[in-house]
Amino acid sequence: GGRRCLDDLKVLVALRACEPESTNALPEVLPGDMSDLSLVGALADFYDRELVATIGWAKQVPGFSDIVLDDQMQLLQSTWGEILTLGLAFRSMSNGGNRLHFAADLTIDENSAREWHALELYNQVQAVVKRFEQISLQHDEFL
Repeated sequence: GGRRCLDDLKVLVALRACEPESTNALPEVLPGDMSDLSLVGALADFYDRELVATIGWAKQVPGFSDIVLDDQMQLLQSTWGEILTLGLAFRSMSNGGNRLHFAADLTIDENSAREWHALELYNQVQAVVKRFEQISLQHDEFL
């Protein structure tokens, strides 16, 4: 009914308001100046910031703060990988090819994934990207 639509709209507005802002992944270096090891470090730092943003986002999701703290922690601990991976897949939709869009300054294609021994991850995320594209997932639905 009308009440449910209004409640759904309120939740959507709240989710839009607390959506984490996009961020850069890489430190300020010239392309080609980054070794594989420093790239891994930059990605680890990026995902650390993404995780902190996800925790901040979760705290603002309507109803989340009403859950017992131990249950909040358990929910986040058991789903953070999926949450970050779904975000990566959504950012990678329709970006002009088969690239994973980690951040505004970092996209990875299949060859790069192969070089970094991350081809399995690349293929799994690309499968999710393709599924999102097949169902024409919209931003509001993703939230």
